[in-house]
Amino acid sequence: MLVLSEKNKKKSSLFGFTLIEMMIVIAIMTIITGTVIGFNRNSDRKLALYREARKVAYSLRQAQALAMQAKTVGGKSTCAWEVKVKTTASTSYELIATICKEGPTPETTTIQETINLGTIARFRVTSDTSIVFDSPLGSKSGSDFFIIESTKGTPTISNTINVNTVGDVSIQ
Repeated sequence: MLVLSEKNKKKSSLFGFTLIEMMIVIAIMTIITGTVIGFNRNSDRKLALYREARKVAYSLRQAQALAMQAKTVGGKSTCAWEVKVKTTASTSYELIATICKEGPTPETTTIQETINLGTIARFRVTSDTSIVFDSPLGSKSGSDFFIIESTKGTPTISNTINVNTVGDVSIQ
């Protein structure tokens, strides 16, 4: 039989953890893990919504670039390019070219592309809204912003896509 001296017993008890210390550490780790998981779920929605906002911002920049290039459509010159959101279809938007007047014929618009948002997002609109870029300078007219909001989860989160008077596009 091995008999530990009193001195060895004191040394061995200094190097261990008590049950209470272990329970406190586990409780702290549980709280931190729960917090991180909660934030992660919300950040997935924010990231998906931001991705949709970037897609709209790209289309706005594309419309501005096409206006500055005075891009032709079907051999006809364009006066303006616009991005339009309709209240009847708040989950999609259109890239539209405006054909210039030639003689007595009026201006006409042609839809070049209809772009759908993902299932997580929709536009917050109360009426048909457009942002128009005139050729050849790309100057902006129409609305100053679009608001995109999440369709899933609570609370509702949103991003605003701003276009200032010189045509700079930003997402907030």
